[in-house]
Amino acid sequence: MDDSRSALRAKITEVIADRSNFDQQVFDNTAAVMGKIKAILHELSADLDDELEERLDDGVQIDYRDKGRFEARLHVGEDVILFSMHSNVFRFPEGDPVWNEPYMAQNPRRGYCGIISIYNFLADSFRYNREEDEGYLIGRIFINHDKSVYLDGKLGEQLPDLKFDGREVTNETLERIIEMAVNFAVQFDMLVPPYEKVKRVTIDRFNTKNETARIPTGKRLNHEF
Repeated sequence: MDDSRSALRAKITEVIADRSNFDQQVFDNTAAVMGKIKAILHELSADLDDELEERLDDGVQIDYRDKGRFEARLHVGEDVILFSMHSNVFRFPEGDPVWNEPYMAQNPRRGYCGIISIYNFLADSFRYNREEDEGYLIGRIFINHDKSVYLDGKLGEQLPDLKFDGREVTNETLERIIEMAVNFAVQFDMLVPPYEKVKRVTIDRFNTKNETARIPTGKRLNHEF
């Protein structure tokens, strides 16, 4: 192997080692935050169940479900608040407003993040396996190698102070995010679908054994946030 190829090979191995170790650190940080979120969801579920025990009908459900390493769900009445961790690490693109933060400008690596997305679904969409039903992304938690977090989406609008600042995320911050997600979801109404959207239906949909799945359902059908 000539010197130029040897130098290139050495550079490649250095980049692979450095990038892989860095990405693993970000992934591990994100997984740790996901673990904390699961613990908070489990505790919140128990607390809400106790506090509302005498005030809810028997058919109203409040419970927590751990769906594996990358997903957790909180069922609250008609709503499911779903937390989904992505397995990859992403970088904010150039020109994104996040780079305007002084903390970010000091070190470009701070823009590499893991993502935990927060969705709102109807509980019946899962209960009756309505595969065409839609859920809505209400916020995303970004976690970098400092374990600092940034929140965007509708929840980010409600909690505008949650921007990258170099401080490691605390349980109290995660509790704020989760409680805001629950509050947002339970007040996010399901609207009547526009007639034009549902006036046509296929025979296949009416031949399904599950009659509750005949018409796709979701919150604010044909509406944007």
